[in-house]
Amino acid sequence: MYLTTETQSKLGIGLIGRARNLFKHFLALLILLLAPAFYLKTISGEDISAEMERQLLEKFRRTPEAQRLLDTVSFAEGTNRDNLADSYRVMYGGGLAKDLTRHPDTVIHGGRYSSAAAGRYQFMPGTWERTASRLGLKTFGQTEQDLAALKLARDRLLPIGGLSVLQKEGFSPRVSNLLAPEWASFPTTEGVSYYGQPVKSYSELDKFYRNVKASPTPEIAAPQPVGEGDTAPQERDTAPQKNRGMEFLRNYLHFLPGFGSSMTDQSSSTFNAPQMLAKAFQAPQIME
Repeated sequence: MYLTTETQSKLGIGLIGRARNLFKHFLALLILLLAPAFYLKTISGEDISAEMERQLLEKFRRTPEAQRLLDTVSFAEGTNRDNLADSYRVMYGGGLAKDLTRHPDTVIHGGRYSSAAAGRYQFMPGTWERTASRLGLKTFGQTEQDLAALKLARDRLLPIGGLSVLQKEGFSPRVSNLLAPEWASFPTTEGVSYYGQPVKSYSELDKFYRNVKASPTPEIAAPQPVGEGDTAPQERDTAPQKNRGMEFLRNYLHFLPGFGSSMTDQSSSTFNAPQMLAKAFQAPQIME
């Protein structure tokens, strides 16, 4: 079959057009597949996967289940104070840290035990350093302590579904058992401390968890007076930082066929990068 020069030219242009569209679709797929590898590690020195986890922890922190758990840990560890702000300053032995700019990292000797645990949830220095580094926490503030405690709880509860188990079964015996290695005052299923230290009974903690009126999150708690010589806890803005990795994806996906309306035609105020990543790459939610 003989094709005229004009027909050949049209056919060539058509093939080139199809090839170009195919290449664009391939490029779009390649970006979606490789984006996690490139951007979950570091964008301008920030770990996006850690940022996602922190944002989800901040969201969960505002739930009744989170506040009940945090209050229960404080009750078990003996850091409850009438002045909520003071609970975050408690050091091992009952003394108060001068400020919350950093973990005090001071070993206190008392009776049979010595410890450098501090804060409302009695973080050991090494535990705090690792968790704060993971979540990008810069101070030992109230909000930061809440987030770190929830991170530790989530990691321990992952075998049974993460923090979502609190919504399903509350402070159950298996929840207490899994958290016992993190907080010595929580009993194992045998009713003893994981570390052989004084421990609260499960029934006592469960009753407290069920009946406690969840404390307000620190940022909306009523301001408390600071005594002479004390330093007010230093809190910092924990608003989610701009996700540069997803900005990159949005800018590049915008010109690719089939992506403009479904993924990129959203205002910056409604574009939720963590939700999009979790959905697109099936990343596990904090609650699960």
